[in-house]
Amino acid sequence: MSRRLISLAVALTATAACTDLPSDPNAAFSVELRPAGSPSVVLGDELRDSLGVAAPLQAIAFNVKGDTIRGAKVRYRLVRNKADTLPPPATIDSVSGRVVASSTPTDATRSFRVYAEVGGLQSVPETLYVTRRPDRLVAVDSVVTQRLSFLPPDSLPITPAVSARLLHNTDGVAGDTVVPHYEVRFRIVSPASAVTDTSYVMLTAGDRRRSTVDTTDANGLAARQLRVRRSRFDLKKPVAPGDSLVRDTVKIEARAYYRNGLVAGSPVSLLVILTARPL
Repeated sequence: MSRRLISLAVALTATAACTDLPSDPNAAFSVELRPAGSPSVVLGDELRDSLGVAAPLQAIAFNVKGDTIRGAKVRYRLVRNKADTLPPPATIDSVSGRVVASSTPTDATRSFRVYAEVGGLQSVPETLYVTRRPDRLVAVDSVVTQRLSFLPPDSLPITPAVSARLLHNTDGVAGDTVVPHYEVRFRIVSPASAVTDTSYVMLTAGDRRRSTVDTTDANGLAARQLRVRRSRFDLKKPVAPGDSLVRDTVKIEARAYYRNGLVAGSPVSLLVILTARPL
């Protein structure tokens, strides 16, 4: 169920006891909090999108007909957990939606929830994280091989994952701490046609759908795989003189951004080597 449908369901539940629905086109019936620009906020910094640009929260209010209410007075809030005795790891400007993380190192990797409110109606909350500053991106599993020899010609195999790790510098030591909950962007650079043509090879999270962005895990790792359509991928390079196998290489780049620029080490080069028997 989409976030908007969930918001509408919440609104319907809240008004179930009423006999009349609001007819005023400017009366809020539901509110939708748009997905945040990033899953995390760097310690001491504000929420940014995956390209490093400042990105306050945004929400949309809808009337009973599902039309957008222009100029609705949206307010942004942090969910206060009564069981949490620590101060929240971030603050939010209720009017602008600007989210700023704590600068306390112990708050790194802590989560918090935010929501939007219009006329007493609340959106579905979204969970965000506080994370460390990304200082360097390095390759981990930078070369993998997929053998396509004994697969049906029109099969859609998924290759092993290529991965990169995002690191933070502490106490003058380069990259000795990982950066979790941070977005890394992947793209195919060769074959060049694969940038726009996904019919024979594309980036995926392993579920056969195109996916070019991953969020680092608790170990700072981000990874992507390739989905290959053997019948459309023209492998012609011999593995060795006189060898019956053919091969090709798919080149991938991984990038991370912070404060409108690339994180050091970006782009990281990753390779997937495909081998098969000629069709």
